[in-house]
Amino acid sequence: MRKFPLLLLVAPLALAACGGSSKVQADPLAYVKQSATKTAALPSEHMVLSGNIAVGANKLTMSGSGDFATATKSGQMSMAVHGTGQTFQIKEVIDGTTVYVTAPMPLPHGKTWMKLDLQKAGSSIGLNYSSFLSEDPAQALKQLLAAGSVKTVGAETIDGVATTHYQVTNLDISKMAQGEKLNALLHPKYGPIDVWVGNKDGYVYRESLSFSYTIAGQAASMSMRIDLSNFGEKVNVTVPPASDVFDATSIATTTSTTMTVGGPNG
Repeated sequence: MRKFPLLLLVAPLALAACGGSSKVQADPLAYVKQSATKTAALPSEHMVLSGNIAVGANKLTMSGSGDFATATKSGQMSMAVHGTGQTFQIKEVIDGTTVYVTAPMPLPHGKTWMKLDLQKAGSSIGLNYSSFLSEDPAQALKQLLAAGSVKTVGAETIDGVATTHYQVTNLDISKMAQGEKLNALLHPKYGPIDVWVGNKDGYVYRESLSFSYTIAGQAASMSMRIDLSNFGEKVNVTVPPASDVFDATSIATTTSTTMTVGGPNG
């Protein structure tokens, strides 16, 4: 079996005022950045995620949903992943900088969860992975702060909410958290980022992005859409008991730049 769960966690990392003011909306660039900051500051939200990852000839598609508490950087998500002609389920629990994963993969006897400390795993290459948790909506939203230009696309309704669709281009990667290190390690190239902002509350309800990068000398790409709702909901997270957990942090530390994609039997 190849290390697909680690890739799902790490590859996407290469890459997170008052709304409704007509004066602010007259400047789409300032308004989108303000909306991203405002939404990232909310205590919690429900997230629906879909996307795909390709590394060389290997491809994965994924879809899932979960809930995240921004203040405590905790949450949990369930995802369906399709690759190599098979579909399998992955569950994740996020507890600060630590991610727990359960999936169809070989683990030591009696262990049903794999643990990965992103802070420690990234330190070996000088990158703080924990700042780029793909499961953390706040981190995805903060990418919008690197926008160079924004144009208004038009009015659209997202899950019954009236929104305005904006398109973000000309991202300045150096303005992202650890942008210079990311650029040196992965050479990411972003396509336009589309974002839908609620007309009444100024919250971001959807973000869609795509980018290409290089990992272990291979060309790779990712596209992802995040839908946000239930802002301020109560989030309960249960961390797996230590007796059920295999700590793979030391393995990830030595393989974080050489991971490949594959199915559970790949």
